[in-house]
Amino acid sequence: MRLNLHIPYDSRYLSDLRRFVWRALRPLELSEITLNQLVLAVDEVCSNLIIHVPAAATDRIAVEIIVQDEWLTIEIVDTSGRSTFDMKEYVPPRIQALIRSRRKGGLGLRLVRSIMDKVDVFEREGCRVWRLQKALVSEKAS
Repeated sequence: MRLNLHIPYDSRYLSDLRRFVWRALRPLELSEITLNQLVLAVDEVCSNLIIHVPAAATDRIAVEIIVQDEWLTIEIVDTSGRSTFDMKEYVPPRIQALIRSRRKGGLGLRLVRSIMDKVDVFEREGCRVWRLQKALVSEKAS
């Protein structure tokens, strides 16, 4: 199975994104908790792109959902070519430091990594690609 969606870099389209992911994954018979966690992970990555990437009005975030061989792969492509995030340099923030500073945000990637089995960020054809993967074998609802 392969499903695709393209949305503008605009938070008004996040509800469309969440609905797309939920409808795409619903037939997989995942538990409600797992299904909602996967929707949250995709929403978090796309929200960060919308907030942190200076995209043009014509740029789009491309989301592809692939189910193959008991693996769910979700690729989120920053088509703007302006993202500078480097996963190799990412250091998760210390929760105590966030609490002390009363800073909002900063835990999104930590959350995404805890939901997914594998998270990769890489370049492909001038675009930044977020590849989120989850093994489906142990996630099926009983």
